[in-house]
Amino acid sequence: MAAAFPLSLAAASLPDAALNPKLQAPIKTWDEAIPLGNGLLGGLVWGENNTLRLSLDRGDLWDERPSKRSVETHDRFNWATMQRLVAEDRMAEFNDIFDSNYDYDGPPTKLPAGRLEITLDPSQSIEQFELSLATAEAIARLKGGSEIRAFISAAKVHDPVAVLRIPGSPLKDVRLRPPDSVNKLHYPSAQPGEAGSLRWFEQQGAEGFAYAVCAGWKRAGDATLVAVTVATRAEGKSPLAVAQARVQAALKAGYDKLAAPHAAWWAGFWQRSSLAVPEPHILQQYCLTRYFYGAASRRGAPPMPLQGVWSADAGSLPPWKGDYHNDLNTQMTYIAYRTSGDFDEGACFLDYLWNLLPTFRKFARDFYDAPGAAVPGVMSVAGQPLGGWGQYSLSPTMGAWNAH
Repeated sequence: MAAAFPLSLAAASLPDAALNPKLQAPIKTWDEAIPLGNGLLGGLVWGENNTLRLSLDRGDLWDERPSKRSVETHDRFNWATMQRLVAEDRMAEFNDIFDSNYDYDGPPTKLPAGRLEITLDPSQSIEQFELSLATAEAIARLKGGSEIRAFISAAKVHDPVAVLRIPGSPLKDVRLRPPDSVNKLHYPSAQPGEAGSLRWFEQQGAEGFAYAVCAGWKRAGDATLVAVTVATRAEGKSPLAVAQARVQAALKAGYDKLAAPHAAWWAGFWQRSSLAVPEPHILQQYCLTRYFYGAASRRGAPPMPLQGVWSADAGSLPPWKGDYHNDLNTQMTYIAYRTSGDFDEGACFLDYLWNLLPTFRKFARDFYDAPGAAVPGVMSVAGQPLGGWGQYSLSPTMGAWNAH
């Protein structure tokens, strides 16, 4: 059953449903999934047969501890040493200082959030997935014509929640899978729990950081309503209590009540600009790329890193640490927001850079022994220089584009 979205006034500016990406089931890997997000919380919808998966991500899940190697080479991690080693052709030592601290599975790194897995009644089978660009909903079509619908509320960026409505028989199972890959960071095992129709786990991180994932469900007429969220210690002393309260509030509100302001936000987003292109496949790609701005870049949340709010769900820590590569990665990500009129989504990146200006000034002094501000070519969400291939990760040119 489709929600009654209040879109009549804005309908002319919404992407036509013919442009919606459609994928036949099964989808067996996370990187072919339907992406949902509100800038802070992200989700990837995929699955096969009677199994539905939602891979979860959150933009501010980070372990900011410096690498052991960067601590050991701290006194040589500077521009003067880099120049000297190049001049003396001592590249093994160069790589040991500037590259080795990046090329390993450890901090600093973005953290994965885990996965929600739902087992439908055996009589139900997923046949097709679709992304509704107009309403930012994932649709999973079932054999027989009914539809599972899901969204991550655009109206609740700082109280983020994903909501799913699943028609038909009661669910057979609801599971949360903690990310085992954080064991590489020497974290304790996630602590799972359940009470009635709530499932959760709480993950202790480093230096007092912790996060919790909670899912809950209830029957609503002839369907099941599911809500899931990720909460962190930055939101309260007990991330689990925050997550549980958020899920319970979403279940009480219901799908339609939460969907109305969500769809209204997206209607306003699409009204900002439009483009007419005669080739449908080009127009579809344009609309999908614009969709990524709305789904992954919102003021008050971290800007898009390498994987946006869709870190890999492949049993590992995020590739390339899920960091910010201030080369063509952030450049090509944010180069078009002015052209499309998505100024708030671009301001997310500008706010971020401005707030880190004291950090960039310190980096200019500490690394280059120079006045002004310098942006690391490869950095954590807190602006920590991560090193890597030194020819670009510590190039002095990156900040020039960011300033522009």
